[in-house]
Amino acid sequence: MSTFLIRCAGTTSGAFRTTSYSHTSLPEINQAPYSIDHVPQWNGVPVLLELEKQVEDLLKDSRDETNTEGDSPLNAVIIPLGGGGLLAGTATYFSSKPSTYVFGAEPSFEGGDDGRRGLACGSRISIVSAMTIADGLRTPVGEVNWAIISDVKKVRGVFSVTEEHIKEAMVLILERLKVFIEQSAAVLLAVILFDEEFRQIAEKKAERRDGMLVWFCQEVILR
Repeated sequence: MSTFLIRCAGTTSGAFRTTSYSHTSLPEINQAPYSIDHVPQWNGVPVLLELEKQVEDLLKDSRDETNTEGDSPLNAVIIPLGGGGLLAGTATYFSSKPSTYVFGAEPSFEGGDDGRRGLACGSRISIVSAMTIADGLRTPVGEVNWAIISDVKKVRGVFSVTEEHIKEAMVLILERLKVFIEQSAAVLLAVILFDEEFRQIAEKKAERRDGMLVWFCQEVILR
């Protein structure tokens, strides 16, 4: 069995064009992972179970008096949105825990916020050619995931930020935590810091319940 490397454009559509030319006899190779039916069931659940346990332990260890009554210790979870597998999986997991709000975060550069724009117009945007620095989020939302993400009862909103905001978030984490994070991970913190609409929703949520707003991302951190 041979392994070989083929160069292609740095977008999803560019990758699909290249594989189509190179593997015309193998059409299944062009199936994006975020378009597979069972992706939402596989994504998110193990991570979220671990996250909830960590938050519960943190509150106990710190003797925090935060009110954790209800179905989850989390007020909200914000997830990066590319193909949508992780966000759809997270939304599915928390659909039985309505006290926790689920949000998505995207880069706005060159139309990379297809999820946010799709929700605004009421239909999925199938083509994205954004060359955002958050390269892990350049893909369009998959059809299977869109059916979940577009349900307002499961995902409360999707927000987007500029390239400069992403860079500022990366710098902040570098200065405070002394780690380099992958650009797509910085999109989450950028939304929390710079998106006023998201901040207003979070503040109202915090007023109704003395809990924690937790943001996280399943992305690579380079130490």
